[in-house]
Amino acid sequence: MLCPGLVAGNLSATSARNRPDRFGGPVANPREGMAPNSAAMPNERVGPIVARAIAENRFYIFTHRDPQQLVAERHAQVTADLAFLDAQSVGETGGAHRAFRSGRPPE
Repeated sequence: MLCPGLVAGNLSATSARNRPDRFGGPVANPREGMAPNSAAMPNERVGPIVARAIAENRFYIFTHRDPQQLVAERHAQVTADLAFLDAQSVGETGGAHRAFRSGRPPE
């Protein structure tokens, strides 16, 4: 899953132009006529990041470290919500779940 940061591309233009009807249909490009952002990562740097991540079979592909804090906060919330299940004594899936996580068949 590619999670690009600020990249010198036309993602906003193509997203606006190709917006599905169920989401309101195409809209005007909000950046049309604006100068490119000089802080954006050049596409030539994005390609090798993506290629290497694919070669290493990575699921999440980030181009920037910017979302690191947001990811940590989201992970903490997921962990807390799983702890809620433990406190309620619900959600136990037994040996099948443990087997899936370990890669070994259930005992």
